[in-house]
Amino acid sequence: MKKIAGIFVGCFCLICLVSCDQSNQKSRDLRNVSRDELIQFYKDLPDNKVRDIYTQQIKSECVREFQYNAAQVDANRICTCIANKAVDNFSISNLRKMLLPEHMLNQNEMKEISNLVGSKISVMTEAVKQCQ
Repeated sequence: MKKIAGIFVGCFCLICLVSCDQSNQKSRDLRNVSRDELIQFYKDLPDNKVRDIYTQQIKSECVREFQYNAAQVDANRICTCIANKAVDNFSISNLRKMLLPEHMLNQNEMKEISNLVGSKISVMTEAVKQCQ
């Protein structure tokens, strides 16, 4: 249980801080898109679509982390549960911001996201326990 919690907490921090590029590539052709264009793109997306993108991103990274660590668990079920709980802990405006590629975030935004993630770690550790 502690190993699973540790795997997830590390994975969750990484996902929240630098996972933006993967979902952006799936959501939009990143030819030479400006920051303003991408922000507008995410503003125009319905809330449920933003949540779906982020949920899928967390789930994919989580499953990959369990596979990498050869954890003998139902990773798909656990990661779906964890992803849903993770997304529920962030406002839609924060999710939209966290979908931006890291290179498009300014220092204040990176610090804000880092603080958000830090404040959610205990909540997410509890989610891991609940999702097993």
